Amino acid sequence: MTTFTPVLSKDVLLQQPPFVFIDRIVSYDEDKTVVQYTVPADGLMMDGNVLSAAGVMEHMAQSMAARVGYISKYILHIPIQIGMLGQVRDFSLSRHPQTGDILTTEVRLLHEMMGISLARIEVSCRGERIAEAQIKTVIKDEG
Repeated sequence: MTTFTPVLSKDVLLQQPPFVFIDRIVSYDEDKTVVQYTVPADGLMMDGNVLSAAGVMEHMAQSMAARVGYISKYILHIPIQIGMLGQVRDFSLSRHPQTGDILTTEVRLLHEMMGISLARIEVSCRGERIAEAQIKTVIKDEG
């Protein structure tokens, strides 16, 4: 069994503060990546003391981007690849996370081919699944 050392978002994301919606990757394998995010009081996309649905969706998209960044930097040893959001399907949000909540998000890879990835993403908070979606991303062709 190997031990995974958490990776900070600044090491795997191209997004820069204040537009960062993950803190760290806490685990990675070929099929599943887990990230965490603590909802800040002064963050973007806040509606009072809750993260808006758009903020939750951005967190999910950045969770997928963090997976791509991790693979680029630590597995392929290439510059972080630019990904584009292709599609979001079946988005549901049962409750909005509040300031100080820690989101734990699983990105489960469903399919990957020719730079296109499809994943099921589930966001949990305080042991309860609060959001889910299926997200498709496309890696930008550098050619």
